[in-house]
Amino acid sequence: MNKILAVLVFALALGLMVLGFNMRQQGLVYPIYTHTEAVNKVLNQISEFSYAEQAAAWHAGLEQYETPHKQLVDTGESWIALGLGILVALLIWLVLRLAVSKMSKGLNIINFVSLWVGLCLIQIPLIFRYYTMRQERFDYHPSIDRVLMPIINESFFSLGRFNYVCGDYLFCYEKA
Repeated sequence: MNKILAVLVFALALGLMVLGFNMRQQGLVYPIYTHTEAVNKVLNQISEFSYAEQAAAWHAGLEQYETPHKQLVDTGESWIALGLGILVALLIWLVLRLAVSKMSKGLNIINFVSLWVGLCLIQIPLIFRYYTMRQERFDYHPSIDRVLMPIINESFFSLGRFNYVCGDYLFCYEKA
């Protein structure tokens, strides 16, 4: 990748992050629901339903009170994440390209594994933030704790990627 392409990719990443930030800011202008008591109204409406019917009725009931807040904020944060992902990929590529030209093979692998481990571990607080934000917006029925299980599952998945990379390093590169 030459310098011009790297600058274009950098500009693309910054453009996506600016677009996302603007969308997010537009979404924050709106309240989450049209009425402050929307959650309580829906809870009262579905209180007679069976436990199995409550989840579908919960989402259908809240949809009538939603504003563009959720859609704009979630889409904006997705654009920001895409821009950051492209920026991090560019940075990793540039660092590894520089490392290949300056260091020995063993140091390059250690640097790559360290970077990968850091990226895997940084996902855990971001996963926690995502699911707690959705719980605070009442995307899930309040009586059902659907936040803890995805946080645990996805955190273990991130740690699993960490273990895979470390195992791959120990078994493949140490023998070479």
